[in-house]
Amino acid sequence: MAQPPKTPAQIQAMRDGGKILATVFDGLKTFVQPGMTGWEVDSWVDKEIKRLGATPTYKEPVPDFPGVICISINDAIVHGVPTDYAFEVGDVVGFDLVLTYK
Repeated sequence: MAQPPKTPAQIQAMRDGGKILATVFDGLKTFVQPGMTGWEVDSWVDKEIKRLGATPTYKEPVPDFPGVICISINDAIVHGVPTDYAFEVGDVVGFDLVLTYK
């Protein structure tokens, strides 16, 4: 079944939400350092999303993920849970997050 067309306000909210998401990802580039844990990153992302006026979707009752951001390290494929593991130089770390805006 086809979805009804989005209103101009809904489309603008999606654009604005995408800009917030991009801002969070840009911040991650400078915030994340070797020695940090996934939980430290998770806490920063949680605060940053809220500071920018959005809601961390992963903390909603559905999907009820344990963190605000998925963190996949080295051989983990996707949707890794934040942990106390401290990132090391040379680790390949991937981030996946969703936010809700308006």
